[in-house]
Amino acid sequence: MLGGPDKYWARIQWLLLKVVPGENLRFTVVMAAGDIADAVLGGLMPGVFPDVVLIPALALILLASAVKLARHN
Repeated sequence: MLGGPDKYWARIQWLLLKVVPGENLRFTVVMAAGDIADAVLGGLMPGVFPDVVLIPALALILLASAVKLARHN
């Protein structure tokens, strides 16, 4: 049981060593820009849509994601 976390830590270290800084810079910048845009737009949504519409819509999205995750093999 004590060897389990060590096995996973070795995998994480290998992944960290495999990614060279700057190698995936374009991908990182695109992902960060998308995350920032999503955060800004998500913060503006309550001012655009009433809570009566927004909360059930978000609940349906989360439910669909949960179902998709539960069906994943």
